Amino acid sequence: MISVSSAGDLVWTADHEGVQVVDVSDPAAPVVLASEATPSWAMAVHAVGSQVYLADWNAVSLFEIDTSA
Repeated sequence: MISVSSAGDLVWTADHEGVQVVDVSDPAAPVVLASEATPSWAMAVHAVGSQVYLADWNAVSLFEIDTSA
């Protein structure tokens, strides 16, 4: 992991290949909710509620998770 950011029970991570969101409402049993590959190296995340801003090598993107699904 290169970058980690949390908002509530969600932890967002970035690595060179993409972004991932993990539900940590039960810290003893974290659950990966989703992951998304990015075309360029993912470098940094900043979580805001169910959304995350992802800065990769040449762009900034916004991802959102629907936790009701």
